[in-house]
Amino acid sequence: MAVALATLSLFLALSSAPCVGTIDSSHCLSRGFTPNLMCSSCTELKQFGLEPLEDECRSCCQEDGAASECHLLTFVKGEQPKQFPSLQIRYKKGANPTLKLLDDTKTVQDTLAIDRWDTDTVVEFLSEKLL
Repeated sequence: MAVALATLSLFLALSSAPCVGTIDSSHCLSRGFTPNLMCSSCTELKQFGLEPLEDECRSCCQEDGAASECHLLTFVKGEQPKQFPSLQIRYKKGANPTLKLLDDTKTVQDTLAIDRWDTDTVVEFLSEKLL
C-alpha cells in the first residue's frame, strides 16, 4: 500500500489564528528568537534590563496557547508545501486540522489529527511518506 497523495485539511479559522509575529521567521532566528517564542516571555525581558528588545520580541512571538495553530499556518503559507508535489491543501470550515493519506486510486488509507503537530513534525512525516 503505497501512499501516492496526501491531503491536508485545515480549519478555515486557522487563517485568523492569533499568530502575533509579523517578521519573517528566518529574521527572528538570526536575532536569537526561537519559533516557539511565547509573547508572555517578552514581558520578562524588563527584569533583565533588556527592554530595548521587547518590541522586536513581540514581532517574533505568538500568543500563548496558539502555538500549534501558528505552526500549521506557518507551514501552509510557507515554501515547504512545494517540496511535496502530491500534497493538496484544502480548507474545510469547521474541521480540525487533519492529514489524509490516499493511495493510487485516491482512496483514503489513513486520517491523522495534526492539530498539535509543529512544522518540523509535518515536514518530517510528509518526507517519510511522500518522498
